[in-house]
Amino acid sequence: MKTVVYLDVLLGVNFIIGWFLLRAAGRLTSASPSAWRMWAGSAAAALSTLILLAPPLPLWAQTAARLGSALVIVAVAFGYGGLRSFLRRTVWYFVLNLLLAGVVCLALYWFGPGGVETNNMVIYIDLSPQVLILSVLLVWLALRLMELVFAPPSTAPLWMELEYDGKKLRLPALGDTGCRLKDPLTGQGVVLVWLEAAKELLGAGRMQAARAYLAGEVPEDAAGLRLVPCGTAAGPALLPAFGGVEMRLRQGHRALRRRRVTMALSPHPFQPGDHPALAGADWLEQLQESC
Repeated sequence: MKTVVYLDVLLGVNFIIGWFLLRAAGRLTSASPSAWRMWAGSAAAALSTLILLAPPLPLWAQTAARLGSALVIVAVAFGYGGLRSFLRRTVWYFVLNLLLAGVVCLALYWFGPGGVETNNMVIYIDLSPQVLILSVLLVWLALRLMELVFAPPSTAPLWMELEYDGKKLRLPALGDTGCRLKDPLTGQGVVLVWLEAAKELLGAGRMQAARAYLAGEVPEDAAGLRLVPCGTAAGPALLPAFGGVEMRLRQGHRALRRRRVTMALSPHPFQPGDHPALAGADWLEQLQESC
C-alpha cells in the first residue's frame, strides 16, 4: 500500500532538519555563516527532498542528484571558502545525515514501523513530525556533549569587525574579562580601538577631532565625537568615542553581531601583544553564549 506523502510535512520537517545538520556541520568545521545563509541552506535542503515525487531515476542519476544537491546545500549555507574547507563541510554534512538516518531507524524500532516511501534515494517515513524533530535534537545533543567532553579550550584568535558610515575594518582583538567599560548614555558595553588603527574607518575629519582631544586641545569640529569616562592606573579619564558602530566579534565557530555600539578610542594599543582592539567582559560573555 502506498504511503500518502504530505508536502507541507515533507518540506517543513526537512527544513528544520537541514538547519540543525548545517549548524552541526558548521560547529565541527569552525564555520559561522550568517543567519540568511543558514535559512537559505535549510530551504535548499528541504527542496532537495522533492525528488521523492519524481519518477524513478536510474541509479547513476539518483547518485548524481544526491551528490549535486549536497554540494549545492553546503555552498549555499557556507559559501565556497576554498576547496579543502568546502570538501570538509560537505563530508561532515554527509556523515551527519547518515548519523541521523541511524537515529531515525532506532526511532522506528521504538515507535513502530509506520508507512515508508522510498524513491530516488529519499526516504519518507510516516512518522509524526515530533518524532523526527526529536531524532534531530538527539543528534544535536550528542554532538554538543562530545564537544564539551573532548574539545580543548578555545585558543582561536579573536577578531573584531567594525562598520561605520559605510566603511569597514577588521582587526585582531584582545579579550579582557576585567574590562567592563560602559557608555553612560546607552548603558551598553563599549569596544576600545587604538586611534591609529581606526584611520580607514573614521576618515580625516573625525581623526583630526579625536587627535585634537587626546592632545588636550578643543576640536574645531567635533564631527559626532562624544566622551566616555573610564578608570586608568593614573586615575579617571575621558576617552573620545563615536556611536552607531556595527560590531562583529568572531572566535573560532562563535560569532556575535551588535548594531549601534559605541567605539571608544585609545591613544595606545593594548597589551600584551600590541593589539589594536579590545573587547571587554560584556562582549566576551555574550560571545561565549552565542552558537
